[in-house]
Amino acid sequence: MNIKAIHDFVKYNYERGNYHNAEFVYRDFTHYNTIKSNHYSEKSDYQIGYNQAKIDYQREHCFHSYPDSLLELTNKLSDNHLLEIVDFIKGYDAYKNKIVH
Repeated sequence: MNIKAIHDFVKYNYERGNYHNAEFVYRDFTHYNTIKSNHYSEKSDYQIGYNQAKIDYQREHCFHSYPDSLLELTNKLSDNHLLEIVDFIKGYDAYKNKIVH
């Protein structure tokens, strides 16, 4: 399909009102993403990991295992590019250790 055909297709459907609903869907989507990003940005990765461990234990009475030593080493080698993941795992392990010990 070439650009002219795509343009004609979009114009044809736009003129018939076929994209009227798309504006509302887009607004809902951007509103949802704004709420979602604001919600997660308020918490540290450590706290998110801690909360996830709590949820896992409440739902399944078990925990996930993460290769934390490998990720910490990889984080050091990659100049802290995995810092968010490492912090998440530290929070997760903190809650897991609190329950297990």
